[in-house]
Amino acid sequence: MVRFRSKEHAIKFVKIAGIEKDKIIITEDSDYRFRVIMGRNDFADLMYQEIMKIDYTNFKNAAHDRGISTKESNAMFGVWRAMAEYQER
Repeated sequence: MVRFRSKEHAIKFVKIAGIEKDKIIITEDSDYRFRVIMGRNDFADLMYQEIMKIDYTNFKNAAHDRGISTKESNAMFGVWRAMAEYQER
């Protein structure tokens, strides 16, 4: 199972995976509201294919250049900041 907090991300995922949009499961009382059932091997194959498409050297710059939303950018920066604070000095 693949879980998403954003419907937009779930829709992007099923499009990339070649899965019908109606396969997105929406739950009202779970921490990850959107879910897609997919086998582990199929998911691993898809992730490998997507990883091989990476063509940038700096993720934060690439995300900005690809026009992500302010909300998404703020969420990613929050994770980056939390992990930067966690990093051992």
